[in-house]
Amino acid sequence: MDGCDSALPRRAIFAAGWLGLRPKAVSQCVSAAQRPPINGATFLCTAAVLLAAALRSNADEPSLSPHGDTPQCELWLISSRQLGCHTAELAAPMALQYRRSAAGCWERAAPEEFFADRSPPSTVIYVHGNRYTATDAVDIGSAFFRQFAAASHAPLPQRFVIWSWPSEPIPGVHADLRKKASVSDCHAHYLAQLIERIPAGVPVCMIGHSYGARLIAATLHLLAGAQIDGCALARFDVSSSERPLRAVMMAAAIDHDALLPGKRYEGALCAVELLLVLKNPLDPVLKRYPLLDRYRFPQALGVAGMADPPSLCHDGEKLLEVDISNWIGRAHAWHRYVGSPSTLSLIRHATEFEPAVSPVGR
Repeated sequence: MDGCDSALPRRAIFAAGWLGLRPKAVSQCVSAAQRPPINGATFLCTAAVLLAAALRSNADEPSLSPHGDTPQCELWLISSRQLGCHTAELAAPMALQYRRSAAGCWERAAPEEFFADRSPPSTVIYVHGNRYTATDAVDIGSAFFRQFAAASHAPLPQRFVIWSWPSEPIPGVHADLRKKASVSDCHAHYLAQLIERIPAGVPVCMIGHSYGARLIAATLHLLAGAQIDGCALARFDVSSSERPLRAVMMAAAIDHDALLPGKRYEGALCAVELLLVLKNPLDPVLKRYPLLDRYRFPQALGVAGMADPPSLCHDGEKLLEVDISNWIGRAHAWHRYVGSPSTLSLIRHATEFEPAVSPVGR
């Protein structure tokens, strides 16, 4: 590499221009050949802190009704909950469970139906956070979809997918968070292989909340051809790198340096044309995130934003961070994000692949 590109981002700044915001300019590329040794994260802290950080509050969440159908958009539920983390299963993404919403009911569908070519194609995938059952995932994903559809100021994507991964609470909050960090990495393989099998011209945008954002980071890293704990995609297709791919992270429960060169998910930004990070320095849960690692005390991406952006260079052009604390206040729950018209409108705008993004002046 001959140095850093000082020009303003082109793909990422479309949202900044739309909102009148100025994204971070960042520098220094991630070397595609640089693959660091992977170190397991240490998740240790007091039970009280972990409870505050991980347990969902029923009082802070709305009562959710069954999903509703929208004629302009297919609603899908794809689950990896029945799959484990063994090598054989990682090579079998067709074993995912596929269901499609029809007249208010979930009907089983064959994988071939989902991967069939469509015109014009566009897909949004919502990834929920930690400590949710399969029923919770359906209710939350459906509620998010209804809010998402209601905020539309442009045609809806042709498909909206609720991605359900095994995040059920397990005994002991210490054990839960340690386990789910591993599980999210494992099930990122399934999501990455799902996306890789979607026809290459289909635009895809992933939206993740809390641990869902962590799973998305791992997915992007794998789609860039990188490895996690020595394991890469079982069927990596180089042509998939041509796909229009974006990601939105809400309340991201991931180290704020995890996407930097030499870190665990360094390949993530290589895979996208836009990464929108919605950060909230007032998040009462993520402000306790540093206590999860008693050796490094890392800040959460969802609170502090990206660490050391100048180290990203050309890939940094794809990064857009927006501080939404003035819009949602002291909140971590997913429904506070979609409950803010400004935040939800920004999320919707990030999923709009047409018309094509054009450069925005400084």
